[in-house]
Amino acid sequence: YGLSEGSPSEKGLRTDAQTALDYIKKHPVIADTKLIAYGQSIGGAVSIDVVARNEDKFSGLIIENTFLSLASIDCCHDGKARHYLNQRAEN
Repeated sequence: YGLSEGSPSEKGLRTDAQTALDYIKKHPVIADTKLIAYGQSIGGAVSIDVVARNEDKFSGLIIENTFLSLASIDCCHDGKARHYLNQRAEN
């Protein structure tokens, strides 16, 4: 992804989402505000995961064009998603 170091992973997506949520919830203006998560495509799985792990911080979840599993999209991308398939989020 651009000039970033490392390589993308499901664990990295989960960590990034949780870190962003923790940062947002530290802001004094919105610290006590319930949030609505939105995820599109692969972001839908990330949103489902972060909301499931932090239900008390959210009042809603919107997902758009989200797939059932990474395995279900692998066939449509000539197997290019295969390197993600050895990781699994419980959501």
